[in-house]
Amino acid sequence: MKKVLLGVVATLFIASMALAQHPQGAITGRILEDGTNNGIWGAVVTATKITGDPFVRTTYSGWNGHYVAHHLPAGSYVVSATKLGWSEGVYPDTIVVNNDLHENIDIYLTEVPISYGSIAGTVTDASTTNPIEDAYVVVRGPGFWNYHHTMTAADGSYMVDDLIPGDYTVTAHKEDYFPGEYPDPVTIDGNDTTGIDIALAPVVPTGIRGTVTDIATGNPIEGALVHSYDVNTWHHHRYAYTDANGDYEIETRPGEYRVRAYAEGYLMEEYPTNVIVPETGFVEDIDFALTGFSFGSISGTVTDTSGAPLENARVIARKYDSWFGRCAWTDENGDYTISELLPGDYRVHAYKWGYMPAVYPDTVVVPDGGNVIDIDFVLTPPLPNDGVISGTVTDDSTGLAIEGASLIAIGHHTGPWHRFVFRRVFTDENGDYVFDNLPRIPFKIHAHAEGYVGEFYDDVHSYWDATPVTPDTSGIDIALAPRENPGIYTISGRVQDPAGQFVDGGVVLLMSDGQIVDLVGTDLEGYYGFTDLQPGTYEVSAFTPYGEGVLENPVEILFNNFSNADIVIAVTSTDDNPGLLPEKAALSQNYPNPFNAYTTISFNLPSTEDVELSIYNLAGQKVATLQNGLMNAGEHNIIWNGCNNNGTEVASGIYFYRLSAGDLTETRPMTFLK
Repeated sequence: MKKVLLGVVATLFIASMALAQHPQGAITGRILEDGTNNGIWGAVVTATKITGDPFVRTTYSGWNGHYVAHHLPAGSYVVSATKLGWSEGVYPDTIVVNNDLHENIDIYLTEVPISYGSIAGTVTDASTTNPIEDAYVVVRGPGFWNYHHTMTAADGSYMVDDLIPGDYTVTAHKEDYFPGEYPDPVTIDGNDTTGIDIALAPVVPTGIRGTVTDIATGNPIEGALVHSYDVNTWHHHRYAYTDANGDYEIETRPGEYRVRAYAEGYLMEEYPTNVIVPETGFVEDIDFALTGFSFGSISGTVTDTSGAPLENARVIARKYDSWFGRCAWTDENGDYTISELLPGDYRVHAYKWGYMPAVYPDTVVVPDGGNVIDIDFVLTPPLPNDGVISGTVTDDSTGLAIEGASLIAIGHHTGPWHRFVFRRVFTDENGDYVFDNLPRIPFKIHAHAEGYVGEFYDDVHSYWDATPVTPDTSGIDIALAPRENPGIYTISGRVQDPAGQFVDGGVVLLMSDGQIVDLVGTDLEGYYGFTDLQPGTYEVSAFTPYGEGVLENPVEILFNNFSNADIVIAVTSTDDNPGLLPEKAALSQNYPNPFNAYTTISFNLPSTEDVELSIYNLAGQKVATLQNGLMNAGEHNIIWNGCNNNGTEVASGIYFYRLSAGDLTETRPMTFLK
């Protein structure tokens, strides 16, 4: 008795809490078996509003028949209950809900026996009328969970029984056949329905067939890999290996394909024309005659600037215009040998932790079976960050020191991997400034102070014309010209690159009537500001080592400030700045390859581009997206850790990475080994 009371109290408490938390009405009660008052579990209870705007609330009875329909807007309701195998029940009275709780709205149902039925038939081949064994037959009826399936027997027959009354659809599936469906719904109401037959149309395979042989001997090559790429849907590709007779068969969908053949000890060959696969049948005689070769090698020594050998330096040879590459480590004498190299032209470079990387200056040509020696490297330690540049900022009309002037140092690392370094300092009460802890690379120095026209060292207003300064250098003095006729107005804004990143260390130029009014630098968040301006019309432009940008419309100042002069820079062309940016987009082979923890994918961009870099498996399914959006010009290195977009490590095997940037779309293979 106590348990019953506790259950009732708990139900009322939950209903009361629901009503208290949601200031609308609720209806609660039980669904009971007529004559026994036993609770009925799983009945569908519906409260239907019959006044005002239409509204329906549906819920289910619990294990003891209890239900709660809450969140009910004010109005009159009819409450009903249904369950398969039971008669429908309706509460006899209309319930008026007005932000209150209505209890004991009990509904009684009577059990009604269900007449079960069955569906039977045969699945056959539409072209031969032969029965199909192990076809998968699916029968779907009323209700979300009313789903049945079975497999056909050797004579193609099937039967699904224990079906409740209702209309059913019947479908059949079998590998190498198109799915089939019985054309009409099958009505079941306790009856056993036969003759529900389905004929499946066979799929006519399409693809490419041919033979791979040795060009010198004409003998078949067993185990050669033949790969086909759809030229219109690049990630759709299929492959096959040749048998003992050198024959292969690639089953693929209709389309236009590039076809290549690979075999160990042979040069890769691509079929000279694209192969058109028709709607039916195979394209025959797509044959390859591969040229055999002997592997070559590259060897040499890696030392430091003192001539001492460097152990455990990594030397990499990458074949031009190909994904192929090999690497080796130096021994205790600094010697290395990169073996198993295909004939061709190679770029060779060396790395060692704590040293600057080096690229061999010439193309290394590996002949068929040839061994190239004396490809030596001298690695230098990185430039130390202990350089100093100092000077003084003064008023060029009075010679007095300017306190609080802002200075920006912009440095450029040259070499295979260029990058920029930005530093900012302010002058003290004597006008003195010091940049310390600088890498020993050339810097260009810009100074600006409120009430003065900013400039670069030495007395220029363009980054490209500025005199570079190399640490350690003192006496880099800058004399700023006072701005004439200061006013009371301001122009301010932000500078950002095409990718939406705000530019620190950018320089913003203000001009009027072709004359320079002021020059200021942007802060860490890309903000800049010109103050003390007279009324007038001004042109605003910004430039950085990456490129330049101009405010689209001149700013007209009458009796107001202007605070939204935002500028987007465009990457400067390589014609204007030779050697600063790559000439064209290019994708490199990942390194290391094969890999078992992570690998780096490198590519160059000549300008800001919308870039997508994604990983695909052999089935053409996208595994991971590493980059999708705008990227600045220059060299980029992106690491893949062997995980998919869900963070799960992928299986060992061959994968493809694809770069789309501007007019470039390029794909390269790589191997992941756990």
